[in-house]
Amino acid sequence: MFFSADVSIDSPFIEMADCKPYGDRPNQVRRTIAPELSKTPLLLVNKACTKFLYSNLNIVFKDGFQSICAPRQDKDKLLFLTAILSSPLTQYLLFHTTANIGIERDIARLEEILDLPFPLPEDMHDPKRSKSILKSCARRLRRLREELNKPKNLLKRAILLQDAQDELYKLICEYFQICEWESDLIKDTVEIFRPSSTPGSLESESLLTASPSQPAHRQEYVETLVRTFRGWTRTKRHLCAEGSIATKIGVALITFSVGDRAKKYVETVLEDRVMQALDNIRKATAQDGVMFHRLRGFALYEPDRVHILKPLSRRHWTRTAALNDADEILTRMMEENGWRD
Repeated sequence: MFFSADVSIDSPFIEMADCKPYGDRPNQVRRTIAPELSKTPLLLVNKACTKFLYSNLNIVFKDGFQSICAPRQDKDKLLFLTAILSSPLTQYLLFHTTANIGIERDIARLEEILDLPFPLPEDMHDPKRSKSILKSCARRLRRLREELNKPKNLLKRAILLQDAQDELYKLICEYFQICEWESDLIKDTVEIFRPSSTPGSLESESLLTASPSQPAHRQEYVETLVRTFRGWTRTKRHLCAEGSIATKIGVALITFSVGDRAKKYVETVLEDRVMQALDNIRKATAQDGVMFHRLRGFALYEPDRVHILKPLSRRHWTRTAALNDADEILTRMMEENGWRD
């Protein structure tokens, strides 16, 4: 059977309906393909590393794909590899390690794919649990294939795929022992930074980092910073936050303070307060009559609170930004022997 790179496919499985008889494409395959690279069980990976397709069929294909095969007794391992390569973890690693992705065209070389981590259960800290996770991922993918092939699920394919992807990713995070803040970094990279890395123009919808942030983004930023701060310091006191938004000039002032009771984050449009803060910053940063005319971010430390000034663009309000700001605040506090209780 012949599988074309032009076939539109929304699942991680290649079915008979996705292929054409090899004899119908005499001019599409011009060289002999090594038999072991086209026999089931087979995993196809496209050059952009956006399609990872498992096949129970013997197929040939154009050079838009690369194949990974395995002995029949290792089907579960190949299914597990399919789950890992299809996960946000792989997209995060490819963004940081490949020569092209995030800079030019989305292309990952075979050697770059082979450099991705794929430790087997016996190499992990808890081999028994790791083997159980591998088996669970293989079973979940088989069940997904059965669900997708049922005619009654035709209109629920997107939901079934998303549910399976979420379950598999949780298992993969457990397998690789990915903690919460590492998961936040992965999610921000895959959902925000990678799409923004190569926009077609400054007006491109994929340029998410430059788009305006929403209240939900700023609340997520605050909650991540507060949770991280409390976890690192192990303090029993509460870090509270309130926001002042100046939409006309596109900046926000977030004030963090310490209290004995937790308070829900609230933000208010207060143009005058932010303008007053900007005026104070201008005076504080003026040296010998020279002003810093471009100030992307600023933190003002007081004995019992910290004020953080940020532009309203999306990239300043990610969980990654919250982790970086929490680290900076804690470092400053330790240097000055401040809030360390």
